[in-house]
Amino acid sequence: MLYCYGVLAELNSKEVCIQGFFTATTARRSSYKRVLSLVLTDATRRSPARLVLDNPFLYLTGLLVDQMSSWPEDEQTIDVDDVLTFYVFPQGRGKARLYIAHPKLPFMTEPSEEKGASFLQLFRRPCLPETIRSARPAGPCITYTDASSSCDRASGAGFVLIGDAAGYTDPCGGQGLSCAFDDVQTIALALRSSSQWDATTFLTYGRCRTERTRRIMFLTTLIGQIRAQSGASGAAYRADLATRMEADPSLRLPLLALQKGVFGVDPVAFSHETRARFNLRQPASRPD
Repeated sequence: MLYCYGVLAELNSKEVCIQGFFTATTARRSSYKRVLSLVLTDATRRSPARLVLDNPFLYLTGLLVDQMSSWPEDEQTIDVDDVLTFYVFPQGRGKARLYIAHPKLPFMTEPSEEKGASFLQLFRRPCLPETIRSARPAGPCITYTDASSSCDRASGAGFVLIGDAAGYTDPCGGQGLSCAFDDVQTIALALRSSSQWDATTFLTYGRCRTERTRRIMFLTTLIGQIRAQSGASGAAYRADLATRMEADPSLRLPLLALQKGVFGVDPVAFSHETRARFNLRQPASRPD
């Protein structure tokens, strides 16, 4: 018997449609729609895969707000001021998602009903238009870390891991949901390719996922270094990098992967040579 924990997916010849969330062998539908993670395993085994966690470097706090009708709906903003990196992503109809990448700050421990107001106070900066001061909380204020995790193997005898169960990456790259759908589609194709499932069924999936994770970790480390370095040294690094990118457009390749996907650009963008050109930090748990 095959046990499934995570997302319920409807499979057909053309697409994978996520239907809901479940934790049962009968795969009953529910109203919970968010894609989290999925473990497929037989009834006699537990997943022997091991997750390696990276230490947090920064925190990312987000809040959905309304009363932002004066903010252009086609204008996304990313700005750095001292130790904070600000993100403004309009959602239409006067709503926007606001984020701040930051070190540990006092507001993180405030009661939930006060946290949103304290978060918005941080957006009262000279680097941001005053129109943002009209924003009001329209959802919970949630803090994430930029920690990543990598899995020593995504499949083996009797199991395969999908989504966050197989490792996750720094949310600053915005790749999580795309990766979850990609995992589900790849696994669905593997399951349909044969009626005999064994340890070799998901080898291609595992290899592709390992390489995808390596590239995303490279990308998110780069984004964090560019956007989150504070003070005069951070400003000098960004100014120098902008000058070098103007002279050598190949340096833009890793950032282009944000829009095209990490397999949509030349693999050299994620090489040791490129890492050296950006002078990237490399935590021991992040593969390269």
